[in-house]
Amino acid sequence: MAEPRWENADLVTVFVSLNPAEAALVKSALEGSGVEVSLVDDNVSRVESPLSIVIGGVKVVVPKDQE
Repeated sequence: MAEPRWENADLVTVFVSLNPAEAALVKSALEGSGVEVSLVDDNVSRVESPLSIVIGGVKVVVPKDQE
């Protein structure tokens, strides 16, 4: 699936996890419901796991109008 195009969209964090797989599962469930969704900081969390705590984990974000 292509990444959403949100150049100037207001985004809202709807889920946060220190586990990238858990965040990906939530993303998949939301996409299955027709919600545009993206993950923030997921690559950092996979590569540098201890840094995930510092950056606040993986965030699942959606456009404000789909909150």
